[in-house]
Order: sequence, then structure tokens, then C-alpha cells
Amino acid sequence: MLFKKKKNHSSVKKLESLYSMYSKLLYGIAYDILQEPEAAEDAVHETFVRLIGSADKISDDNSAATRNFLAIICRNIAINIYNSRKKENERIYAENELFPVISDTYNPESILISKESVDAIIKSLENLDRKYRDVVLLSRVYK
Repeated sequence: MLFKKKKNHSSVKKLESLYSMYSKLLYGIAYDILQEPEAAEDAVHETFVRLIGSADKISDDNSAATRNFLAIICRNIAINIYNSRKKENERIYAENELFPVISDTYNPESILISKESVDAIIKSLENLDRKYRDVVLLSRVYK
């Protein structure tokens, strides 16, 4: 049996009001960090998703405190998105640089061993302090 949750219309109206007032500002903040329209939109939407359930706690929609509160949430979300994408891009680049070109001479066993070696190297690099990891990547990967 399905149960429908009763929506709190004042909360929905509050979110709609906040979205219409601040979405462009938040988009600008997110875009400055991410430099991608789709990613900036994702950050703005995630900001409002996090407000679901607590939007009624915001007393004044049109205040500097509300604007700053939303801006901080959006900025932090955008930074998290940026850092996760950067880490993923670094991993992909390192994997592509360290993984040998697959040809007909490789058998599945050697491919698996090479992949495991790459994973072990990447894991070791991730465990290094940032300054040491940068030195290794600059000297070995970027030459």
C-alpha cells in the first residue's frame, strides 16, 4: 500500500519564493567556481534540495542574512563539485598515462596485472601529502 506524504504548502511556497529571488545570484557564484553552465545549475539545485524540510526556519526571505546563508551553501556545494571533478580528472589522467596501450600482444592476465599495478600506484599517490604528490606527478607524469 502506498502512502502519500502530505506536502507542507507554506514550505513549498517558501522554497519557490527563495528560488525566484536568489537563483540567478547563486548561479553566478557557482559558475564563477565551476566555469560550466550545467555544473553551476546542479550546484544551485542542490542548494535548494538541502533546504527542503528546513525552509520554514528562514524568517525573512529578503534579508542579507538569508542571501548570505544561501550563497555560502551554494559556494560550498560548488567547491565540493569542483574538487570531486578535479580529483576524478587527475585519476583518469594518471591512469591513462600509466596504463600501457593495449594491443593484440597483451593477454587478459597481463592487462589485469597492469591495471592492478596502476591502481596500486594511484592509491599510493593519493596517500602522499599534497606537496609530495605534486612533485611525483610533475616529474613522472608531466615530465
